[in-house]
Formats: sequence, C-alpha cells, structure tokens
Amino acid sequence: MTAPPVARSARLVRRQMLRDNRFFGLHQLWYGLLLTPAASYFLALVFDPTGWWLAGVGFLVAWALVELAFLPRRLVIHRLAAKESQDEVVREALRHGVSLQEVTVVDRA
Repeated sequence: MTAPPVARSARLVRRQMLRDNRFFGLHQLWYGLLLTPAASYFLALVFDPTGWWLAGVGFLVAWALVELAFLPRRLVIHRLAAKESQDEVVREALRHGVSLQEVTVVDRA
C-alpha cells in the first residue's frame, strides 16, 4: 500500500513565493524605514516642521507607498500561487494514476 499523493496548497505556495520574491531580499517594512526621512521632509513642507509626530506619520506614509508599489507583484503572486497549486495537484494525480480528489493538499512544508 502506498501513501496518497501530496500537493502543496495555494497558501503554502503563496507564502514561499512571497518570501523568495522579496526585492533585494528585504521586507517592505525596511524600505518604509529607508523612505521615512523623505516622507517626513515632504510632510514638514505641508505641516508644522517641528511636530514630534512627524517621524511616526512619515514612517506610515512611507510604508503605505512601498506597499502600494509592491501591490501589483503581490497580486500576480496570489494568482500564480493558486494556478501552481492546482497544477501540482494535477501533476501528482497523473503521476500516481489517481483522481484529483484523491490527492491530499497540505498546508505545511
């Protein structure tokens, strides 16, 4: 008796793709920190430049801009992960000669 074929879930594939596809290996949070001085400067041009809150709001603005910049890549990864997971289910079913419902989808690596 052999073990049932196993394929990765779309969630697991998506997590792996997001981890492997970081820009220069850094998380978006670090890019937000790098852009905080520039965002704080532009906020200081509009609001009170001596405000203590400027650094915190500058960080949030910078982080939001970085997340928006990486949003198209994230959306593509979400779609690609679902397709990759389904393709892996089909591939395992064909390899073992079983139906698609008999392939176990796991969420852990």
